[in-house]
Amino acid sequence: MLTRHAVLVALACGVVGCSAIINPDESRLGGGQDAGTAFDAGPGRDAGPGRDAGPGFDAGMTECEGEDPYCLGDALVTCVSGFEQVQGCQASGSYCEDGRCRPWSCEPDSRECNGARDAVVVCDARGINTDEIECPTGVCDPSTNACAGGPGRCVGLPELSLDSSDRLDLCAFADSATYQREGECDRTRPATSGDQIYRLVIPSPRQVTIEVRDEDILDTVDVIVYVRRVCDDPSSQIYCDDHVDCDIPGICPGGVNQREARISEFFEAGTYYVVVDALEYDFGDARRSRCGDVLVSVRSGP
Repeated sequence: MLTRHAVLVALACGVVGCSAIINPDESRLGGGQDAGTAFDAGPGRDAGPGRDAGPGFDAGMTECEGEDPYCLGDALVTCVSGFEQVQGCQASGSYCEDGRCRPWSCEPDSRECNGARDAVVVCDARGINTDEIECPTGVCDPSTNACAGGPGRCVGLPELSLDSSDRLDLCAFADSATYQREGECDRTRPATSGDQIYRLVIPSPRQVTIEVRDEDILDTVDVIVYVRRVCDDPSSQIYCDDHVDCDIPGICPGGVNQREARISEFFEAGTYYVVVDALEYDFGDARRSRCGDVLVSVRSGP
């Protein structure tokens, strides 16, 4: 004989399904688990107390299905409990490669003299590789970890001639000069990158174009070039430029290309000093401008 309780259970099973009566934590729409406290189903899908990302991790909002960890720049992306989580490797002194945070082999963007003190050893922007740059003077100054300028900054300068070019790494040089704010060079910050001064002889009056272009494959180099009549006298600056006009959408914000600078002016015959320099700073979206590889060229005409 059925008891009164059994009859009520049987009637309830006919309405909502017996599983909902026997296992009240299961969904009545198909047997799934209730959101509960371990898997908060509220707005934003909060990780909840059971899924705290932990220090150094960013709880991502992208769903995943157990994919292998992968690198996004120097961030490590892993799949945890069905959602992607992002860990910045650089915060722990590492770079990301092959789905792992690996310790730096050198301090990013650092430089030091080599053992023979005749070259500068420069670490790349990610802390992976080093490059040994021979000093033009054959001397690296350990107090600055940069190539020494010899007996004087303006003694033994490298020379540029008309229709010539030179490639250099500004990271190998000390910051010994900056521009005078005037004309096309009206920036609010000084040029704090390493810099190189060249001697340029103009044999006869003519139009001359001097160009500097960023050629670094790792960092953005916001270049600037200026010309002086006297090597070590900033007030003798006669020309300066820190960008070229550009109208390529998405490439040149504000209508200018800061990775290239150009001076095209009439020069009287004489000796001039061309300073190749760059500005260092951080700006949005983790981007930055640093010292790096640049190309300087000189030609007759516009």
